[in-house]
Amino acid sequence: LGVTISGAGPSVIAFCKKSQNLKKIGKSMERGFGSAKVGCDVIICKPSVGPRISRSKL
Repeated sequence: LGVTISGAGPSVIAFCKKSQNLKKIGKSMERGFGSAKVGCDVIICKPSVGPRISRSKL
């Protein structure tokens, strides 16, 4: 499991290897933010197929 803060706004992203833990991790993060009186949305999604080169010249 790894977590990062990302983007221009407040974002927290959690990565997990085992899919059975996803909802448990999301609920735990919701409780943590809730105890700090911070609202949040939990979105569980699958990763993309990976990076692709869209342009070869810079």
